[in-house]
Amino acid sequence: MQHNQRIDCLASAAVPRGLTAALYLARFRLTVQVVDRGAGRTASIPLTRNYPDFPDGITGRDLVQRIGEIAGS
Repeated sequence: MQHNQRIDCLASAAVPRGLTAALYLARFRLTVQVVDRGAGRTASIPLTRNYPDFPDGITGRDLVQRIGEIAGS
């Protein structure tokens, strides 16, 4: 991204909510920048069953990685 490029939205964390927001905003052709300090607490979740596409659960680290892959494409 160019330093002088206009950004419509800044997501302040690469956690599920920030990445999901970035994903949906990008689908509406808005320019989104995600900034993050690191893995955060989500990556330390051993297993969550709160996401419909993962009936057997998913680790926090895998969840962040998968959403990030989708948002980055």
